[in-house]
Amino acid sequence: MTTAPVLQASDAWLEVLPLLRCPVDGEALDWDPATRQLRSGTADRRYPVRDGVPCLFAANEWPEGKTDVTDIVKAFYEETPFPNYDDLDSRDSLAAKARHGVFARLLDEQLPRPVTILEAGSGTGQLTNFLGMG
Repeated sequence: MTTAPVLQASDAWLEVLPLLRCPVDGEALDWDPATRQLRSGTADRRYPVRDGVPCLFAANEWPEGKTDVTDIVKAFYEETPFPNYDDLDSRDSLAAKARHGVFARLLDEQLPRPVTILEAGSGTGQLTNFLGMG
């Protein structure tokens, strides 16, 4: 007799499993509780879940001599840091900046509390930090 694996507190992300797709082929992902990994429909690609966060990074397999776009972007930000702040934001300065911007202010006003948000590609992370202060 086999028993189902026990769900852990870090398994709350399973609620969004139907929304997740393989970053390579766009196919739906399945959860393999035995290995605690996501797998593509063909099961040839696997993605770990670390601390309750699905890690859907898929390494590029570029032909010889081609550069991965990740390396190009990394080089750009190393040469031209964005947003090139002189200092770290305090809680008050971050809130003031965000409330002066229309998008952040409207988003903050319209979000129900409590709320769970996935922000992918957060850039500098300022909006994430602002919304997390709520």
